[in-house]
Amino acid sequence: MSAYENPFVEPQTKRVPIPGREDDWLEVKLELPYGEERRLSGSALGDMSVDSERDSTTIGMAWGLHTIERMLSWIVDWSLKGPDGKDVLFNLDGINMLKVSMGEAIDQALDAHIGEVEDGGADPNPPAAIEITATTSDEATS
Repeated sequence: MSAYENPFVEPQTKRVPIPGREDDWLEVKLELPYGEERRLSGSALGDMSVDSERDSTTIGMAWGLHTIERMLSWIVDWSLKGPDGKDVLFNLDGINMLKVSMGEAIDQALDAHIGEVEDGGADPNPPAAIEITATTSDEATS
């Protein structure tokens, strides 16, 4: 009889440093559950337009929304404090109030962490749009 394999993600985290911030860290997940991964993947899709004259479809990418969703999916906690020295909760309001430079530093830390998790490299500069062109089988063979 084979051992039962748990089909569910067991929550595990680790702390990663925030680049340029000596004492600050992010508590990040080691693995995303299926639902969070699917929600994150879908958050990158923007508007779609069809050009029937050119027989092409263009799908815009919503990288701004995807960046925020990625933070909410991967980060569990952070060490950031407000101007009064009190801890700031990690949530959407906290993310929205970040200085751009801090948001970019957190993105860098997530890029490195996700790259490690996927045993590859995360693309820090994704394209703004992807154009998908469809051809019929008649066009492909002529």
